[in-house]
Amino acid sequence: MSIMEKFNIDFGKQKVDQLGFVYKDIEKQAKVMEELYGLSKFTIFPIGEVPTEYKGKKSNTKAVLGFSQLGDTEIELIEWKEGDSPYKDFLEQGREGFHHIGINVEDVDAYISDF
Repeated sequence: MSIMEKFNIDFGKQKVDQLGFVYKDIEKQAKVMEELYGLSKFTIFPIGEVPTEYKGKKSNTKAVLGFSQLGDTEIELIEWKEGDSPYKDFLEQGREGFHHIGINVEDVDAYISDF
């Protein structure tokens, strides 16, 4: 049984609303993406401490976020600063780049139930 069958989700019918990327330096990466892909200038702003719970532990996460558009799809750049989070884990694994896809669904409770 494939994961798509197990969770009864047809991702092929979903519209991609956001592509998220994690980088150590998003201002540098924003310039690269603007030049390379012709994206509009990224809006970049710091996010102060946000109380979160990650892997069962409470944490305060800080980040810098940047946003642009590629047609109808939002491009999000994330620069982790502190606190436990999936972004910290991603960077600690020596990775940078594509991190997640954001989709909007009509009945989120059904998807949560499946997962």
